Amino acid sequence: APYPHLDASQPLYVNVENAPGHRVINLKAFILPAAGEEGTAGRNIARGFASYQNDLALRREFTLTDRARLTFRAEAFNLFNHANFGAIASNIQSSTAARPFGWASGTQASQLGGLNPLYQMGGPRSLQLALRLQF
Repeated sequence: APYPHLDASQPLYVNVENAPGHRVINLKAFILPAAGEEGTAGRNIARGFASYQNDLALRREFTLTDRARLTFRAEAFNLFNHANFGAIASNIQSSTAARPFGWASGTQASQLGGLNPLYQMGGPRSLQLALRLQF
């Protein structure tokens, strides 16, 4: 698909209250070129959302006897429950009501596939506790 023209008079991003992250790529900033014409918008000029989360692990070992030890471990993933939004719909020509151009359609964890979203980058806050007895 050819690149569209970029309308410099329009902002590249607009704030939308009900959009994920309250930000979408502005459809009005792009103009489809005529057939056989290449647009002026460069590749990768619009970016999606940054992705970050804080994980924390704590471990404590207790000596019960000379030969027995108890280890307690607590792990928290996405400790502050930061929302990490996934890919943004980037095809102007195939925009649908379910996935409009410029909008993120879900969280990063739901789009990665494979593992349980609970333990992937961008998943919801989750905690896990473990006890280990060694003798």
